[in-house]
Amino acid sequence: MRNLSQVAKKIKRAKKIVLYTDSDLDGVASGLIAKKTLEELGKDYSLFFTDREKRGYGLSKKSVEMISGKAPALLITMDCGISDFEGVKKAKKNGFEVIILDHHEPHEKLPDASLIVCPKLYDDSFKERPNAGIVFELSELLLGRRDKNFIEYTALAIFGDMMPHRGPNEKILKAAIEEFPKTSAMAIFKKVLKKDKPMQIFQEAAPILNVTEMHSGVPQTFSFFLETGKRKQLAMARKMIKSYKRKKAKVEKIKNSILKNSGEEGIVFTGSKNWESFLLGKIASGIVEETGKPAFIYKIEDDIAQGSVRVPKHFDAVEAMKRSKSILENYGGHPPAAGFTVKIENLDEFKDNLINYFKSN
Repeated sequence: MRNLSQVAKKIKRAKKIVLYTDSDLDGVASGLIAKKTLEELGKDYSLFFTDREKRGYGLSKKSVEMISGKAPALLITMDCGISDFEGVKKAKKNGFEVIILDHHEPHEKLPDASLIVCPKLYDDSFKERPNAGIVFELSELLLGRRDKNFIEYTALAIFGDMMPHRGPNEKILKAAIEEFPKTSAMAIFKKVLKKDKPMQIFQEAAPILNVTEMHSGVPQTFSFFLETGKRKQLAMARKMIKSYKRKKAKVEKIKNSILKNSGEEGIVFTGSKNWESFLLGKIASGIVEETGKPAFIYKIEDDIAQGSVRVPKHFDAVEAMKRSKSILENYGGHPPAAGFTVKIENLDEFKDNLINYFKSN
């Protein structure tokens, strides 16, 4: 991938590194690979995660304020950053050199970072890697070998972000199956799920691990993979499964309420102050599955709405939001699944733009 070797050189020369990654399964997998790689290199580093409930999506201004005490340092964003223009600008102003490792759809304009690695830029030969796939290749460059645990993390990220099982992803999955389970975490999931086939275990474990509770700024999934006590790790797995089932029930209840009150418009566009941010993507997915309509589901926090977007296969969520870029605080993601931040005062205009877009496409 273009710029990856330059990133490796920057890391080798850096005296202090700050990693900032998303808190979903792909972001956690990226964080695990980066953490263990930097430890093996003997690097001085810190690791932080997004917290959508407290600081919003991606490298937000609030997140930069949180990590500003670590500057000056090399700041590496993972699974975020490609659309975080203001966050990158603020980070640079605060003394960070910024590198972005992100697999989401880039905008026409790019953030002012020192280096950007994104498979969807520069005519990369395979554009559908999970973000962990980028970090995995970077780790191989830095260490001169492929860590088998990292293969398993990346396989989980492929399922977590629903990436296609072809190209480099297919090779990762085949390698993961050959030595499954490699980590104690996946050995436990094999036990608690009572399954034998690796692909089936990845399929069922990924949504359970994808967006878990945050404890002291760290996703439970990340702590689960680092736990060395087998009994505690088993208890954590069972707790996450119970939490996932409760989350599914909440999602179903909210989704049914939305569908009951939705009109005849070509999209579903609605929000609440009471919905939890980590539920929004699942709610939107359920609405698309049942109605075939694009779904824009948001949480209201003060004067801002932060939302998740899911659209049917023949639409592009990022493209749909482009005509509203002048009124959006932030937006981005993948064609079938994306997110946005918008001021409450601009919600109606945003909705009208979306309705008109989907009418003509």
